[in-house]
Amino acid sequence: MNDPIEKIWQKGHGKEKKMSRSQIEQMLKGDVQKHSSALQMFVWIYVTILVATVVMNGINIAAYQSNGSMVAIQALLALISVGFIAYGLSLVRDIKKTDRMDQSLLTALQERMKVIRYKYERWYLIMGFSIVALTFAVTTMKESDNGHYTIHQPVIFILFTLFQFTAVYALNKVAHYPFVKQLKAYIHDLEHQVTEQTARVVELQTSWKKWGFVLVIFGLVLFIYVFIKFLQG
Repeated sequence: MNDPIEKIWQKGHGKEKKMSRSQIEQMLKGDVQKHSSALQMFVWIYVTILVATVVMNGINIAAYQSNGSMVAIQALLALISVGFIAYGLSLVRDIKKTDRMDQSLLTALQERMKVIRYKYERWYLIMGFSIVALTFAVTTMKESDNGHYTIHQPVIFILFTLFQFTAVYALNKVAHYPFVKQLKAYIHDLEHQVTEQTARVVELQTSWKKWGFVLVIFGLVLFIYVFIKFLQG
């Protein structure tokens, strides 16, 4: 087995679970780097969505020049999106800082946990906002009628917006659970120089990949179905 986590799992299920911190660090370095890259990827995906939203907001501002209220709404959404883009870039920078080679792996992971707990948790909310803002920008662009946009079913519109936000927030929260669990396991085992928690991550990853994949596909199909229904009015 070449996977360092699987090696630790074997060690953790053997007679001798005790390992030196340097041994554990050496085995975990590669996987910790993948953890960092995955977190950054999630940030960049939604930064890209926010950039696309800002571009469409700009197009809508030009299209709705005769509608002061819509121009104000589109401008406000664009400003909020720009602020969240800046937050996302700051978050990527903070995650990269935890990859510094001039500190111990334990210190790096503890710093990363702080970033996740105090900054990345807010990113889940921004993920939800980004999808809502993008949907609104697309629908107002698609359904503009000589500078006017009418919400024909306000209740459905509000419910759909709440559904979007909640679904995106919940799916991302669930999808990130293994990452957080894995990080806590690494920190625990490095602090105590054992492999008990890290070994359990293998079993979690195996089951979570199956159920997580099913959950994401179900959520995506449901989202597309509801979105199409919404556009059909």
